[in-house]
Amino acid sequence: MLTWVARLRRFAPIGAISVELARFDTQRLQDPTISDIEYQQGELAGFELREYLLIKWNHTCAYCSISGVPVEVGTGGRTKYQRMRAGLPKTHFFDAACVGASTPQRWRVRHVRPLLIQAMGWQCRQMTLMDKYGFPRTRAKQQSRVKGFRTGDLIRAVVPSGKKAGRYTGRVAVHASGSFNVTTGHGTIQGISHRHSHLLHQQDGYTYAKGGVALLPNS
Repeated sequence: MLTWVARLRRFAPIGAISVELARFDTQRLQDPTISDIEYQQGELAGFELREYLLIKWNHTCAYCSISGVPVEVGTGGRTKYQRMRAGLPKTHFFDAACVGASTPQRWRVRHVRPLLIQAMGWQCRQMTLMDKYGFPRTRAKQQSRVKGFRTGDLIRAVVPSGKKAGRYTGRVAVHASGSFNVTTGHGTIQGISHRHSHLLHQQDGYTYAKGGVALLPNS
């Protein structure tokens, strides 16, 4: 969450943050008989002390009192109440819009499509493939950047002629030969030359897609 807050603040003037606070007694879920001092010896040992100190010091630095942007906290019950009062369907982005006391009373449809973000990773971490005896059977991975492109980059390919003539936008899988595969929403197109490819977005470990219609507060 801290990573995405920092990223969004580079592009939007975020002045405050609303966080839904959910507390679960995970130790009682595992052991219904737990009580009293037994909590101090369980999986939450050390974490409760940290939460106590955060609350004691108001989530600010004990030395310079710096906290960052203002943060308000709301409960899951309040989020549900405010979403239902506004007549909004149950979705992650509507829930996010209804967190905390700052939720507006009135809404209007602006046909804004939310950006859906999913973590995808950075290719395979395994340096070599092993045989059934545990010995390496392939060489270590070589440099995956070819002709300025890297597997996972988002590209647009414009092929002017031939059997693959057309425009393709999607994730690229590079090959040392310079002939790439492009995965679009309609399938994978193989054998696209790097000469016809244009970089749109470098691989950053996430994939992005547009969601449905969102509601914005009425100004």
